[in-house]
Amino acid sequence: PPRSARRGAMLAAALQSDIIDKQDRSERAAAALDGRDPIAAARKTFDIPRRKLFDDDSLALRGEYLYFAASSFGLQPKEVKRRCAKLWDRYDDVSGPRLGLAGEQASAAELAQDCCQGLGRLLGAEPQDLRLLSRVTPALATELLVGKFQRPGTSVLVVDCLAAWLACDGVEATKFEAVVSQLRECGANTSVVLAPLVHPSTGALIDAAALVAAAKSLARGCVVGLEISDAAGNLLPLDLAGLGIDFAIFSTDRYLSGGPDALSGMYVRGGRSEKECAADGPPWSIFAKYEAGVCPVQRLAALRCALEAFDEFPLEELADKAVALTAYLSFLLETSSVSVACGSKSRASGSFFAFSARGLDQEALLDRRVAVDMRGDGLYVASPVPLYTSFIDVFRLAEHIRAILADGNTSREPVVS
Repeated sequence: PPRSARRGAMLAAALQSDIIDKQDRSERAAAALDGRDPIAAARKTFDIPRRKLFDDDSLALRGEYLYFAASSFGLQPKEVKRRCAKLWDRYDDVSGPRLGLAGEQASAAELAQDCCQGLGRLLGAEPQDLRLLSRVTPALATELLVGKFQRPGTSVLVVDCLAAWLACDGVEATKFEAVVSQLRECGANTSVVLAPLVHPSTGALIDAAALVAAAKSLARGCVVGLEISDAAGNLLPLDLAGLGIDFAIFSTDRYLSGGPDALSGMYVRGGRSEKECAADGPPWSIFAKYEAGVCPVQRLAALRCALEAFDEFPLEELADKAVALTAYLSFLLETSSVSVACGSKSRASGSFFAFSARGLDQEALLDRRVAVDMRGDGLYVASPVPLYTSFIDVFRLAEHIRAILADGNTSREPVVS
């Protein structure tokens, strides 16, 4: 809606004119941005960790964590606990499920339909082209779908993570021609091309439309699939149908906030099951033996609750804030010895912000109650999710990083207001 679009644009304009242009790195400036944020109230509805992470013996409540680890596990709304507790009320110790198996299956089917409706809005896909899987991981789902689409005697091209991403900031950091060259070599012998949409280390975004065009022109009848776990719920809105891909696989425990043991998701372009897989049945059929008799009502309820949080705001507004948060973090770290990954500089990766810094230690960050993801070789990913990250959170993250790099103090506790 125009009104919401103006609010997102106003926040970005305020960041540029009042903060970046004036080189204002004060906490007061961060608080002023939070005051302009139309999504700020959503943070109170999410469970922010307060107990010490990765240490079961330390159960004392402490100050809230600065949580930036959504690229591994997204935080959930507080409402999830109430929804799941209400579902457990259907059971008692003597008689078992009060609804019976048929009732539970009907409840699961209804929740799955609701979830696919919500996911369709975020991913730019028709709900009927989406499926949720409870016993199949994204890795296994990818393997099964590739096996389904691969024609006998043909090969599968897995796009090299470092060869397919386009240039960013005017620098040719990658060479898309390498992928085209591989396709030319394989030619008609390639039946499936598989690539991640977001680079898992740098956050750079692949040009999926160009990849599809190259694959379809050089390998006729080729099927193109994407792994979108770092894009689903992060890049808003996606347009899977518009990209022209044939299938996509994703996890719901990251930016979609599906929770622990979350469901896997997949998208298969509509019409393919009738036209190209008639002999072997639709693509969904390969998962039937894994999902038989499963009623993941609790996990579906948790995901549905998380998706409702997205429904509260226009997707463009969430996207505007994600870009503003990562731009603000990049600005705050400019004066330190932090090196920002090329993909994160382009602002095209939503909340995915990759950086490296010699001397930074994840344990030091955890001691300060700061949670980020580590990708190895000194590379970190911070994910300021617009639904539950404030500009003050980003300011304090940058302060902790600078303090650790400056004096090596790994034990000082942050001030909790």
